[in-house]
Amino acid sequence: MPSVNEQSQIIASDSDVINLGQGSDKFFIPEPMFEVGDFLQEVKQKLLHMNGNDWTKNDGWVESRKEWIQEGKACEFLQLGGKLWKKGRVKIRITVEFYPQEPESPLDDVRQAIAEN
Repeated sequence: MPSVNEQSQIIASDSDVINLGQGSDKFFIPEPMFEVGDFLQEVKQKLLHMNGNDWTKNDGWVESRKEWIQEGKACEFLQLGGKLWKKGRVKIRITVEFYPQEPESPLDDVRQAIAEN
């Protein structure tokens, strides 16, 4: 089995496509192939305990939940070792990272055959 490269890249375009293949876990999104933007929207909705229809509502409950992801919630922050609280906003950001597989070596089959004997 090819190893996974530890060098990752953040997938920044919402239009990029991911294909998990058939039989994959469909916890966040029901289709095995999807655009990154759709995936992130589904993750955000589940994180905030909302559904697609809630996202467009303008009531206080929805707005207070969306605030965590959109503009951030007002807070105070005390850094480890710090002496003073700092006022600001805390915001949840979700990223999707891609870890490419190392290419298989032509000798991998030979090594596996030797290991099995």
